[in-house]
Formats: sequence, C-alpha cells, structure tokens
Amino acid sequence: MRIAMDASPILKELTGIGTYTHRLLEAMAPLAATDRFIVWTNGLRGCLPGGGDWAYSPGLIRKRTRIPGKLLLAWWRRFPRPTVEDLIGDIDLLHSPNFFFHPHRRGTRTVATIHDLFFLRHPEKAEKYGGKYFRDMLGEYAPEIDHFIAVSHATAHDLEAAYGIDADRITVIHHGVDPAFFECPEGFPAVLAGKFGLDRPYFLSVGTIEPRKNYAFLIRAFDRWRRMSKEDHLLVIAGRPGWGLEDVKRAIRDLGSPPWLRMPGYVDRRDLRGLYHHCRGLLLTTRLEGFCLPALESMAAGAPVVAPDLPVLREVLGDAGLFFEGGDVEAFLEGMTALSEREEEGAQRARRGRDRARTFTWEKAARSTWQVYRRVLGIA
Repeated sequence: MRIAMDASPILKELTGIGTYTHRLLEAMAPLAATDRFIVWTNGLRGCLPGGGDWAYSPGLIRKRTRIPGKLLLAWWRRFPRPTVEDLIGDIDLLHSPNFFFHPHRRGTRTVATIHDLFFLRHPEKAEKYGGKYFRDMLGEYAPEIDHFIAVSHATAHDLEAAYGIDADRITVIHHGVDPAFFECPEGFPAVLAGKFGLDRPYFLSVGTIEPRKNYAFLIRAFDRWRRMSKEDHLLVIAGRPGWGLEDVKRAIRDLGSPPWLRMPGYVDRRDLRGLYHHCRGLLLTTRLEGFCLPALESMAAGAPVVAPDLPVLREVLGDAGLFFEGGDVEAFLEGMTALSEREEEGAQRARRGRDRARTFTWEKAARSTWQVYRRVLGIA
C-alpha cells in the first residue's frame, strides 16, 4: 500500500487536531513497517515534533512542501492542480486527518477524519479557514470521499443527518490518551506555583480560546460560585488565544480583571499533565465537541469533570462526569458544589474516570484506522 497522510497539523502547537494526528502517527509507525506510508507536511513554518522513534520508522517516509497553507487552500478552491501526487508522488490512498479538499488523480482513494460539525449549528461562530471552509467544501465534496472516520458516535450521527452519508461509509474511531497523563511529572506542584502563580487550590479548563468554548459563561459563573461558596479558589484557563475573543474580554472587564483568573496561554504537555493532576476538577462549558480530548486526559489524571450534557461528552465521560444543562448557571453551580463540598462523590467519579480512560488507547485507534485503509483499498 502507498498511503499518504496530510500531517500538516503537527507543525503547529499541538492542540486537539494536532495531537490527534501526532499520536495516531506515533501508534501507526509499527503497522506501516511493510508499506510505503508518506507523512506529508506543508507550510512555511514549524517542524516535526521532536522525540520518539516514530518519525524515523522504516515504514514512514517524510515529505515536506513549503507552500503557504491558506494560499494553497484558496488556490485549490479554484483550480484542480497541482494534485497531491504532483507534490509528493504516486499514492494509492490519501488520509486527511482534518477534512481539507485535496485535488488528486483519478483512482486515488480518500479517507477523511471529521471531528465535529459545529459550523453547521453555529455558523456565526465559525472562522474563515475553520468552520466556514468546512461548511462550504464538505457539502460540495462529501460524495467524492470514499470513507469517513468520525471521532465519536455523536459526530457520525451528525454527519449522516447533515449530509445523508450512508452509515457504511463512516467508521467511528475514538481518540486515545497518552499513557503519560496517568502519572504526575516530578517536581509539581512547586513548578505550578512558580510558573503560573498557583498558590491556592484551582479549577482548570483546557482548550483554545474561541466562541464555542463558551469561556465568557465560565468566567461569570465561576465568579458567582466564588461569591456564593466563599471559597478562595483560582480558575485556570489553559489554551492559546484563537479568534472571536470579544465576549471573553468583556466578561473580564465587567468583573474588574479578577485576580483569581489565570490565563497562561498555550501550555506544553508536561505542564499540562501537572495542571490536571493537581486541579480540583476540570470545568467544561463548551457548546459542542467532536470528542473532547481534555475530558479524557483529565480522567486519566484522576481529576473529576463538570461538563455540559452533550451526547458526545456522555459518550466520553460515561458515569464519571458531572453533567449540567448547557447555559444553566444554577446546574453548573450544583456541579461545582459537588466537587468542592462532597469530596467522596468527587473521589468516586475520579476513580471511575481513571478506569474508563484506560479503555481509550492510540494503539487501538491506529489499528482501526489501518483496517479502514485496507477496506477502502479492497485488501482483505
């Protein structure tokens, strides 16, 4: 098999899709040992993540093109050349781990991973080269994709309902969790106190700061919980600034730049592990997710999770989550109270979460993905 993956998301700071691509490649390297597997990255900046032998596996061939990413996407919306094969050579199958349209030669089979369809439910909260691009291009080119990988049953259901795609063209493959998240790095919590000013107990939220994460709601609700409970806890929001930050900035201004809020920006993997292990709990207020890797990482670290009652979060968290109706401040406060005042309940959910997290592995995801490739190519 000659398979190529557009691994460009790993050139940036590893957030959700970058982590998915990186960990999938890492687990897939042993499976690719007898095949030609091209790890294709395109972009002017960035480099492959360091460490690990996966990037040098005999089955993985690294190819790099240096075309501005947004320019290439804009060009491909108008013109069918260059094809992927023009850029990287002959292939049998192309996998896009985050759906982008790639012109390709007749006969090349295609697999696309779909993470969520947030852009359909909230088009006003979609950015040009994110949700708006997916909305336009997925609707036009979905019939040409041979097979879709959905990262959750919730996403698969949305994909069927929105685009009429037959269920036999969709395979649900959950994310895995890096085993490192089950262990706390040495030297914490002193490192957290020195680096992030965490001199008091804190709650954590993780994810790029963008409208769908609903951080303005979280900040206002947390302020109300502090005043109601009289608890002197911090709120840490770990994530790089994205787009559409006006609501978050307004909430911070309205509360007088609260001294209990910490927003350190992007946090690397080691520090993030420490943050999970020492927080009182993970607080999610997202409007929609395709999978929600932070929920899984938090469970692995033994931190309970308060989350909106979305089908996908039920799918990931199971009976380990504390759920509230999205947008319902009173229900959110009840979840906070359960973590802060009912310690045994929080401990039980944390234990259930760790057990549940062990069932999600990247090795399982890689094997299932490889089976999709073989099925699409007609290999028994």
